[in-house]
Amino acid sequence: LERMNILTLLDLTKVTEFELLSYKNFGETSLTEIKNILNQKGLRLGQAVESDLFIDADTSGNEDNLPKTISDMELSDECRNAIEEMGIETINDLASKTEIELLERDNFTQAYVDEIINQLDTFGLKLHSGNNVGGVVDII
Repeated sequence: LERMNILTLLDLTKVTEFELLSYKNFGETSLTEIKNILNQKGLRLGQAVESDLFIDADTSGNEDNLPKTISDMELSDECRNAIEEMGIETINDLASKTEIELLERDNFTQAYVDEIINQLDTFGLKLHSGNNVGGVVDII
């Protein structure tokens, strides 16, 4: 899982069974074990992906008004670099993150989070609340 950049239960909720099975040396036994662990926590594979679809649906009417990439937002260079180091490229990717997810990163400060919140607010967006994907726990 670590090689797949899956470090938390939240990360597991962002991938589907098909995606996991497509990785080399990942089989049905591993899949069953992971599904059992997630089930114990009230989570399931792909759960966060489903909530991202709702985010996309909520913002789809405003797509022409939204910057397409993070570089289109008015952010400090330091904040933009921290975001890009996470592999986030679009405003929708950024809006799908929770404040906790951002602050878990070593290079992320509360000042960056505040900057992001202010910028998203100018577009009528906010960071994902994460309420429907509770119980985030490190698995590695």
